[in-house]
Amino acid sequence: MTKAKTEDALQILRRRYIGDDKRLQAELDKERISAEVARQLYDARKRAALSQQQLAELVGTTQSVISRLEDADYDGHTVKMLNRIAAALGQDLDISIVGAKIVVTTGIKTESETGELQELLDLCPTKEMLKRDWLPGWANLQELRSSLRAFLGPAPSLGAAHLRVSNASKADQVALLCWLTKAQIEAERTTVGSWNASRLKAGIRELVKLSARNDGPASAVQWLEDRGVRCVVVRHLPKTYVDGAAMLLEDRKPAIALTLRHDRLDNFWFTLLHEVGHALLHKRQLGRNPIIDQDLERPAKDRVEEEANCFANDAWVSLSQWQEFRRRARDTPTLEQISGFAESLGISPALVAGRLRHELQRWTHYGSLLGQGQPLAIIRKRCPVF
Repeated sequence: MTKAKTEDALQILRRRYIGDDKRLQAELDKERISAEVARQLYDARKRAALSQQQLAELVGTTQSVISRLEDADYDGHTVKMLNRIAAALGQDLDISIVGAKIVVTTGIKTESETGELQELLDLCPTKEMLKRDWLPGWANLQELRSSLRAFLGPAPSLGAAHLRVSNASKADQVALLCWLTKAQIEAERTTVGSWNASRLKAGIRELVKLSARNDGPASAVQWLEDRGVRCVVVRHLPKTYVDGAAMLLEDRKPAIALTLRHDRLDNFWFTLLHEVGHALLHKRQLGRNPIIDQDLERPAKDRVEEEANCFANDAWVSLSQWQEFRRRARDTPTLEQISGFAESLGISPALVAGRLRHELQRWTHYGSLLGQGQPLAIIRKRCPVF
């Protein structure tokens, strides 16, 4: 039956059974409005992917009340209750009087919009983000969705971000995107000094010598920010395996982010210097996309990462110095030899021990020199950790 024929049939039935009876007309209009309100409430709840019980908890009522409201025969809808439901679903509620009729409009979002928001909630590590207070300012599920969408921006994507690990499929890409977004947000909020690449490069040895101080990691963050490099610590999200990242922000100043996933002094300094290397050596790449480093303790697999690794090592010791130390110390340097060599360079022995463990592939050696658990505790005393 076509639409026109359907309307004709309804008009015939209305004339035949109701006619000019105003009482019957009023009852029919009332039932039609009740049915329309019930349908819109049901559709809004389904599109929000909520059960009647879940909506009831958001509204502060019982499941049986929601069930009655969604019954087409129920005529006890109140403006107050409709407002409460609309607020819980993040909908606009528009009630107007047209003639003798009540017209209710809830501003229900399109199915595609709601599906997109639901997909974000399904894929993002929302619980962990809420635990860390990354999504503040929401009072209901719809507001949480909006907050999440605002957090990620209008077109969330990792794009062609350079990933250190080629088999990045192991990582949760959406969680990685959330981590990178948080790093960018916090970096944008950080106030830094004037940026000068030559000045930064000339002062690298000065930066590394901060490692000999008890507050070395926190002092390093401040040192970089004084020289125009934003440096933020954003703990990694589950299944991201990310150690750090380098990026350019809107003002074209570089920013680096660290996770302290391996909370050791040797890892902190290597990762920090590795990201600084990206900021100094790979500005062209950063101008296109961030560089995200996962599993830095694995061997580098491309030129960009090899260059950053070399920069991190050369920042505190020349190749000739290192080769001489390895020749004198033989196969397995002692703790005393490591400490003595580090003292001669004015740096923390953790840098020497960490590099030795990597080169020797002896991951159980020199644990007492690595500063396990120190970087995070030191940074938290003076810098925010997200």
